[in-house]
Amino acid sequence: MASLNLVAHNKGFSDREIEEILRVCAESYLKKVYDFCKQSHDYFALTLKNTSGPIKKLLNETRIKSHVAHLDSFTNIENYDRRFIRSETMKDVDETTRTDILDVKLFSKKKQIEEINFYVFTLGFSTLFKINS
Repeated sequence: MASLNLVAHNKGFSDREIEEILRVCAESYLKKVYDFCKQSHDYFALTLKNTSGPIKKLLNETRIKSHVAHLDSFTNIENYDRRFIRSETMKDVDETTRTDILDVKLFSKKKQIEEINFYVFTLGFSTLFKINS
């Protein structure tokens, strides 16, 4: 979502338009994941063959556009590593802020895993309950 936000911002969309783009994409993605969870598959992938609407449009657009060109506009390569170009809007953060960001990211990842585990448990329980009733 952050990448979509960044691209939309760079393309000059207003905050309201960006919010709508992100909402539509998130809703479409969640609907697709929900549909997938109702089926029995070994893996999950959003492809041009199994998507429609805004997600399929987004997949098609990303095939056409180059991510490298976008990255090149705010990064450079030093010793084969891509680094952000420092500017008024792109600055290093102090160690305290960096630690806070990493803690939030770790907490968010743990929370996502807990929610997925709860959903899988609930889905399994409801399936078992339907079989036994």
